[in-house]
Amino acid sequence: MRTSRRERISRGSRRNLVDDKDKLEEVLDSNGDVKRVADLTFDHGILGKGSYGTVRLARRPVRSRKQVDPPSEPPPPSNMLLKSASVRNLLSVAKDIMGMSRRLLNVTNDDDEQEEEELVAVKIFRKSTLKRTKSFERSKASRRMLVKTAWMNVEREIAICKKLSHPNLVKLHEVLSPESDMLYMVLEYCQLGEILTFQTQDKMFRREGSTEGMNMVDGHFQPDTAALFMVDILHGLAYLHDNHIAHRDLKPENILISQTPAGVPIAKLSDFGVAHMFENQEQSSCNADDAALSPQELVHKYSQRALSNVSNCQDTVTSTEGTMVFWSPEMCQGRKEFSAFSADVWAAGVCFYIFVSGRLPFFDELEIDLIEKIANSDVPLDSLGGVCDSLMSLLRTVLNPDPTKRATVGDCLQHPFLKEASAARMLHLSNKCEKGSA
Repeated sequence: MRTSRRERISRGSRRNLVDDKDKLEEVLDSNGDVKRVADLTFDHGILGKGSYGTVRLARRPVRSRKQVDPPSEPPPPSNMLLKSASVRNLLSVAKDIMGMSRRLLNVTNDDDEQEEEELVAVKIFRKSTLKRTKSFERSKASRRMLVKTAWMNVEREIAICKKLSHPNLVKLHEVLSPESDMLYMVLEYCQLGEILTFQTQDKMFRREGSTEGMNMVDGHFQPDTAALFMVDILHGLAYLHDNHIAHRDLKPENILISQTPAGVPIAKLSDFGVAHMFENQEQSSCNADDAALSPQELVHKYSQRALSNVSNCQDTVTSTEGTMVFWSPEMCQGRKEFSAFSADVWAAGVCFYIFVSGRLPFFDELEIDLIEKIANSDVPLDSLGGVCDSLMSLLRTVLNPDPTKRATVGDCLQHPFLKEASAARMLHLSNKCEKGSA
């Protein structure tokens, strides 16, 4: 069976996906769960479960420079020290001079560093499970059926995450693959958890974690806080789309809340398990220069690039992915091809609807009825009482059933309702705001 170009690229780059290939020591508890691997020590409990694995909290050591207080007075010249010293304390004086020189010349040694711990989230997979879990997909080029495994999906997720560096995307630190059956993806830990959580009892979304720095009403967000988080999502999508990546599973469960250094809550997109990376595009703008940019500069760069795009229908996909209640109308209408970028924008609009109302715009227990509701795309905007006209205008443009008329990421970032939130976010990322203020 022939393989696609994307699969050949994946297979050719497997050797680069794992950061630590040396023999790694694993320590298991009496239940067979990992307690420690490499420099990771796992806490009890599970942060979440996915289709193929679990996410657990772990700690790992990090080294940082000690803060050395400058001397209160300039050191005296060395000849004065030597003149006043006897032969007996000459060695002591020499040590003093060396210490002063180290401070003045900013020379460090092992004593100038201290070891701290940081929390990380670790996705844990069983390689054997990934390799035997299979699905089928029709090739867009040849129309032939291709066999895909969950292992290939995880490889793709790792390859994509290694390309990403943005303040509104969860960072992949490293990948550990010991000789055992386990695979570990070490990710940035977002301490405030998922943005809103679906309640099965009443089919509503509510905030379950800390609400510090967030304006809430009945468990969901007031419009000003919702606007800030919508801007975060759009900033993340601007970066992804500019680098030819569609998320394809945008939903509150995959939007996590972290904090800026000043303690301001900020949203980050996570879980790139079904993300699509378009291989037939020109070289993306993501390059080594991005590493030198501050978070504020990075967001500004890709936001400006998003504003210059006249259309978000730059490439198409043929298969549906993600969670059905966040599918766009074109995904439910049986179209052979549709824009994955435009579908991402629709999903962002559904998330924004949830932020300000706490509920889904479309829901049904029966899948066939749910698909019909989304395909008909009669968004219940009238049920959103008490919201301003500007907010309603944003929802109408982002939830336009026609993907060719739907707002792009750039259109949304320019919308009047998000203007104040966009300016506030740039200030937050500059670390010039008061701690905890939003």
